[in-house]
Amino acid sequence: MPVKHSDIQSIHLPFIENQGQVDEHVKFYANTSAGTVYVTDENLVYQSLKQNDDSQTLVVINENFVDGTLHPLGIEKHSAIVNYFKGSEDNWKTHIPTYTSVSLGQVWPHVDVSLTAYGNNIEKIFTVSPGGQVSDIKNNIDGIKSLSLSENDELILDTIEGQLLFTTPLAYQIINDVKQTIPVSYEILDSTTYGFNVADYDPRYDLVIDPLIASTYIGGAHHDVPRKIALDSAGDVYAVGYTTDHVSIDFPTIPGSYDTTTNGDRDVFVSKFDSNLTKLKQSTYIGSSSRDEGYGIGFDSSENVYITGHAGASDFPVTGSAYDQVFNVSNEFDGFVAKSNSDLTSLSASTFIGGEGYDHPYSIFLDNFDNVYIVGETEKDATDFPTTPGAYDLIHDGPTVALMDL
Repeated sequence: MPVKHSDIQSIHLPFIENQGQVDEHVKFYANTSAGTVYVTDENLVYQSLKQNDDSQTLVVINENFVDGTLHPLGIEKHSAIVNYFKGSEDNWKTHIPTYTSVSLGQVWPHVDVSLTAYGNNIEKIFTVSPGGQVSDIKNNIDGIKSLSLSENDELILDTIEGQLLFTTPLAYQIINDVKQTIPVSYEILDSTTYGFNVADYDPRYDLVIDPLIASTYIGGAHHDVPRKIALDSAGDVYAVGYTTDHVSIDFPTIPGSYDTTTNGDRDVFVSKFDSNLTKLKQSTYIGSSSRDEGYGIGFDSSENVYITGHAGASDFPVTGSAYDQVFNVSNEFDGFVAKSNSDLTSLSASTFIGGEGYDHPYSIFLDNFDNVYIVGETEKDATDFPTTPGAYDLIHDGPTVALMDL
């Protein structure tokens, strides 16, 4: 069945628990198509990259809950599995818990706040219980120039790089199993602080206020590049590529924006979706301390996943019995081939392949005997790319094809 853009944007994304893979101040984070939201004990941090011609601008916004206290807690386990194979095996993180929502707890007396992530949206829900006061809700935004309201009562956050919108809020109560809509609007308390104006409601019942972070900076998003997709025998869809994932960037502590070159850290990503592209099943990051990119993906007869691409540093994860455990270049890229199970939870084999020049494997193929073939290119002046006796061409004069057994 065709997948609509609206379907993709409604994919329910998990909040990932921090188990040491990011800065210690972060408790949970979610990677949306619009950027990353970090949840800390003090505030929410929104981070997005705007792509310019030859650089990227990192935009950071902090949302602070004035006079409030946060106690982040994951709510309802998400089915997605997230893994990080970064650097040496001692640093690998697998089966990291993910959650459908994150509760910030009772931020103000009798006022609870929770978060849910979708395709490019973050839903922030305020629940005012009996005894709570809507007037206690005051949120200050660091890293913006000003707040304003649109004609549709959207909250406009004006930043150096463009505008971020919070959708028109909704408010309701459920009384005797009937949902009753309550008129609500944003109230701008000062140039960077907002609250809500709510019409009369029944204070004996919970009041829910539900604004949505609806869009990101005009013309910008963080830099994700899918290179290849493949389908397994069950019809699940795998995508491989690279991301300038915000986990690989130092956690932002200063709101605002600053330039970062496009030559920053990149990680290989492999993500698994159901056949309708409505559910993220697994997502795994593989990388070093430098620039790593995934290009090709394939499956063997047991549905193990093979990926290939290039690595940018010697701490790219390789396994103990690998064909080549040595990063072969000092300032360029070395090829790699890696093998994972179908759940993307274990890296059973990973090897470098290349010579002293840069090496770029682009595609991978497995035959009926599970032999692994990769194709790519090597630096034109390189002469030490590994070859075998009897090969069709032992002289470097064009593209390279390699047959491997992992």
